[in-house]
Amino acid sequence: MSQIICKNLCVGYHNKDVLHNVSFNIEEGEYIYIFGENGSGKTTLLKTILGIIKPVSGKVQFGSDIRHNMIGYLAQQSNEQRDFPATVSEIILSAFIADGFFNFTKSIFHKKIAEKAMKEMNIYDIRKKAFSILSAGQQQRVLFARALCASKKMIFIDEGETSLDAQSQQIMYDKLFQMNKAGISVVMISHQRTKALKYATHILEIKNPEEIIKIKNSRRETEWINQ
Repeated sequence: MSQIICKNLCVGYHNKDVLHNVSFNIEEGEYIYIFGENGSGKTTLLKTILGIIKPVSGKVQFGSDIRHNMIGYLAQQSNEQRDFPATVSEIILSAFIADGFFNFTKSIFHKKIAEKAMKEMNIYDIRKKAFSILSAGQQQRVLFARALCASKKMIFIDEGETSLDAQSQQIMYDKLFQMNKAGISVVMISHQRTKALKYATHILEIKNPEEIIKIKNSRRETEWINQ
């Protein structure tokens, strides 16, 4: 089942195209690794799919069972993120605001989900600390935990391994693989090509501004056999 359908999509900023007239689908349960040269439009494509920026032309269509509050998103790190005035717990619990639970701090159900994500990312002990005083690696783990809490059907990761040490990177990849086996679709941009190819079911390669090729990843088939 198609969860997201991109038809004749042109993406860019200020009506200037980065990618032209591309079409592809994201199917339920896929783990897609987006690959392309720097500046090829990978991040712009993700932001357009998620509705953060408007397409220059063409259309992004969500499947009937997909809504924005079912999608987790870990964006590239930015200076604006690092100075956000909130505690670790507040950052992560904010993932549930999209569900309409504005009193999320009082929800036992949501607190349990958040606690689980914090423990998985080894940040539970710093849950009461201000986000702004954390190291870049700690902040990235917090933001990944937040994305996990928001991911009911899909999760989008844009260079999520940035600032993470090797152990935290592996925790992130293991968690994404577990989620994907449980039916969550994963869409990822990563510079860790070897590691990403180990887990992805498909590769979405940006060849040039007018061509996106989606191919099945044979390495993931081997990974399934070995589980």
